[in-house]
Amino acid sequence: MRIRLSFLLCLLFSGIAFGISHAYGDERPDIRVIHAVPDAGIVDVYLGDIFAGTLDYGQSAPYIIVPQGNVTLRAFTSGADPNGVPLFEQEFAARNNQVFNAVLMGAADNMSLGIYETDRSPLAFGETRVNVIHAVADTPTATIAQTVSDVTNSAALLNFGDNVQETITAGQRTLRLEETNSEWDFNFNAGTSYTVVLIKGADDAQPVDARVFSSGTVLDEPSGYLRVVQTVFESSAFDLYLNDTLVTPALAYQNATVYIALPPGDYAAAFYAADPATSEPVLETVITITEGDWQTGVLLGSVTAPTLTLYSDDLSAVPEGQARLSLFNASSDNVSLSVDADTTLEAAPGELSEFTLIETGEQMFMLTARESVSETFINVSPNTAFNLRTIIMTNDGPIILSACALP
Repeated sequence: MRIRLSFLLCLLFSGIAFGISHAYGDERPDIRVIHAVPDAGIVDVYLGDIFAGTLDYGQSAPYIIVPQGNVTLRAFTSGADPNGVPLFEQEFAARNNQVFNAVLMGAADNMSLGIYETDRSPLAFGETRVNVIHAVADTPTATIAQTVSDVTNSAALLNFGDNVQETITAGQRTLRLEETNSEWDFNFNAGTSYTVVLIKGADDAQPVDARVFSSGTVLDEPSGYLRVVQTVFESSAFDLYLNDTLVTPALAYQNATVYIALPPGDYAAAFYAADPATSEPVLETVITITEGDWQTGVLLGSVTAPTLTLYSDDLSAVPEGQARLSLFNASSDNVSLSVDADTTLEAAPGELSEFTLIETGEQMFMLTARESVSETFINVSPNTAFNLRTIIMTNDGPIILSACALP
């Protein structure tokens, strides 16, 4: 069985795409909890006294900042009293400047916790890092093969709870699980650290499934940062090359990259239609990377004549208990965004609103476009490192991106 997945850190909930680009401005530990227990149902997860999130099977919480030292992870049936007896509880050590995944795995009556550090160390230009975690309790061993164009480049035998990490060139890759003949096609971006978690599938036809989560990496030298959002309506995917090196393969509609760290300078950017593939670029431009600048590039326009709009994000520090919000309008109509009726942002087609501050906690986001209003509640956690939320409004609905900056 082969499943094609374009994982650029976009998770779909109720028709809204949530993307997380993770870099850090706090030396305290950052922990991302992943729910891989198939029969545990929806759980509320706490890290110490900090509420990390409500997770369904196969989902992750955002990275949560915790104090250095011993941390107790507790998981409860969703809605249960957090002062009661948890479904699962385990203490582990967390050090400053440590970033890792905490994976709940096993069965509801025999849960375990795997701790896997996220390697954000520098990558060579055009490279990506992939860490595969075996979290399927009833598949004792897993032979993972990584192939390109049907040529197997590497293979690893994993026991339950094991992981294997590899650095590869960016591009389209197939991961194959030999024991179940399952295959997944992935598009791996350069400058990105991926965590692939193997979980129990829905049925015998799909005995094993995969979930992918990503983070940005850093450089040892001065750098700027670029993320790209694809909003060309009903388009094919696009490949992005910088200085003739593939950086982003098959960037699909309503998907976004994480921030990719790049040395300062001018880059020749070429976008190619990926499906069907074209031999000539549909867009060529120059992207200038400046030290300390965090840029978002939004692909607009048509399939045959796309354009790229670049703007600098404001990722400066925010007061405690607040987060920054912006709105970019990639649709063909004027758009306004209200947050709990106190804050309103407006943007004409192709334009960015001002940046504004909002309070953390559960907020009601109300988008008005084409004389219609849509509402959604979003929990803006005070314990995440994310200090910027950007809503990209497309003709097909909003993309909500979260980001935070290195010092």
